[in-house]
Amino acid sequence: MNAPLPESVRKALETVTLDDKYALDSGRAFMSGVQALVRLPMLQRARDVRAGLNTAGFISGYRGSPLGGYDQALWAAKKHLEANHIVFQPGVNEELGATAVWGTQQMDLYPQGAKYDGVFGIWYGKGPGVDRCSDVFKHANMAGTSRHGGVIAIAADDHVSKSSTAPHQSDHIFKACGLPVFFPSNVQDILDMGLHAIAMSRFSGVWSGMKTIQEVVESSSSVIVDPDRVKIVMPEDFVMPPGGLHIRWPDAPLEQEARLMDYKWYAALAYVRANKLNYNVIENRKGYSCWSREDPGCGFVIWKSKAGKTMPPVVVRELIQTGQTAKQVTGFKGRSGRSFRAKLALMQNEEGRWRVEFDEAWAKEGAKPPEGEDAGEGAAVAPAAGVAPAVAGGAVEAA
Repeated sequence: MNAPLPESVRKALETVTLDDKYALDSGRAFMSGVQALVRLPMLQRARDVRAGLNTAGFISGYRGSPLGGYDQALWAAKKHLEANHIVFQPGVNEELGATAVWGTQQMDLYPQGAKYDGVFGIWYGKGPGVDRCSDVFKHANMAGTSRHGGVIAIAADDHVSKSSTAPHQSDHIFKACGLPVFFPSNVQDILDMGLHAIAMSRFSGVWSGMKTIQEVVESSSSVIVDPDRVKIVMPEDFVMPPGGLHIRWPDAPLEQEARLMDYKWYAALAYVRANKLNYNVIENRKGYSCWSREDPGCGFVIWKSKAGKTMPPVVVRELIQTGQTAKQVTGFKGRSGRSFRAKLALMQNEEGRWRVEFDEAWAKEGAKPPEGEDAGEGAAVAPAAGVAPAVAGGAVEAA
């Protein structure tokens, strides 16, 4: 109980500060869901800089539960936002905030005086504010986003009417306005899905919606803040129409509407397919399975038992999210009954079916595994060709 801490842990604790949630360049940081929404634009700016882009961010809206403290968190992080070229300007009301965010996407119309390659925008508001902004959302969504901009509209939904005059669910309003909706289920999802939402908005020209609820934004957890954690894949199965999908001028209303309905939504669906979003992983008695109506090719099963070992949910989650395990998994049994350890990879065979295979040199050569828990330590090789994550951001929980 009173044993000294390992040196690495002691040094880490000595350097921990309350600013880590905004200041750490990589690793893990403890933060709430609201604070993750503050960190999100900083991550986007960091990703853009690494990609050689000089972008800025703009945040506006009107507070309301469960995002009642979002503006205060943004003000408290002012120095971190300014260092990342992000401006926070709350709106007098929801509509003015949304209109201001819409304006950030018009920078490409005036390239002569542009200071940045693009400005990404974040709007926020409570459920009734989403209702009030439907006209702005429709017009801005038809007009489109800029190539290096992108917009997220964040709805604060009060399902149980805890601090509202009526229960609210903004999914339907977003859908009516033509916005695809992201619904994070935990604090890490806010960062991961937020980056996907901006990338989708840039690719397809639509505004992305994000639904937040009290159980998520008011919770806290340790999350990974590496800017490169989310791997964005640009669709290869979507053909851009002449002139692309982004904002332009002049642009007649009927042409805007046709572009939205005939191309932009399908571009968003292509992004979903390419990044394997919107898949449900279901646990049953024998394994974990996935199937998607939009892409039946995602279908796979990860059996709970492999080589005499019951696969822990944390290992299954890592396989689904990254396509392989970073470290060797212990506890497998060979035919002789001796234990061995090995890395795992989720691989797709020639028939398009996904299987969990041992990702070791001896497995690729068709040899038997070295026996003994210490055998094979450090013998892991690079992933074989064809290894790919089956589900981006998939979550698997133990029953």
